[in-house]
Amino acid sequence: MIETLEKSAIGTSLDLKEVLATLPWNTQGLINAIAQQHDTGEVLMLAWMNQEALLETIDTGKACYWSRSRQCLWRKGETSAINNSSSRSDWIAMAMRCCCWSSKLEPLVIPEE
Repeated sequence: MIETLEKSAIGTSLDLKEVLATLPWNTQGLINAIAQQHDTGEVLMLAWMNQEALLETIDTGKACYWSRSRQCLWRKGETSAINNSSSRSDWIAMAMRCCCWSSKLEPLVIPEE
């Protein structure tokens, strides 16, 4: 599957279940997710994703992660001390890169004000 992904033209559709099955999940069913600013590549944070978080990110377009300490999904900005519409900053997922040789996903994000 990795070779198929590497050789596919931009815009090629692949079966999502097949792609998910080839990702290098760890024994807890997690994969590193290194959030990067979409236009500069600046690393914003290291987080974790499970399959549910990845699927939610794909479905909603908003970055979703797995909290290992709380054992639940979380979205950037939802658990800040002041949680209202003026202080919350969701991250819109512009793209998702998979770096399978180093076992990580790279969500390319932009903060939503």
